Amino acid sequence: MNSKKCIFCSSKIFSRVVLKNKNAFAIYDADPVTIGHCLIILKKHKKSFFNLTKSEILDIYNLIIKLKKNILKKNVKSFNLGVNYGKVAGQTINHCHFHLIPRTRNDFDLRLKKDFFWIK
Repeated sequence: MNSKKCIFCSSKIFSRVVLKNKNAFAIYDADPVTIGHCLIILKKHKKSFFNLTKSEILDIYNLIIKLKKNILKKNVKSFNLGVNYGKVAGQTINHCHFHLIPRTRNDFDLRLKKDFFWIK
């Protein structure tokens, strides 16, 4: 994918940044699964997690930990952490990014407006 057409490479995205460091930044997801759903995005345009350097992985990890600490203050105790690679795996934006999704008992998918089948 051409990075010039990538929404994560667009300068517009930087107005939404809540945390950043040398190699990555975090924003709230525009179409969240739950309240507080964050995206941790590599600054450099790379499609795959498998092509990241150790430094890039460490910076992503550090942002995830900081976001988690902030979210824990809101009485959230559980999270989903995910990265999709490839169309079949659900990757819709061809730019490496992670999802940090806060989870609470009896929450539901805000996009689907229904309960998660695995939460009881």
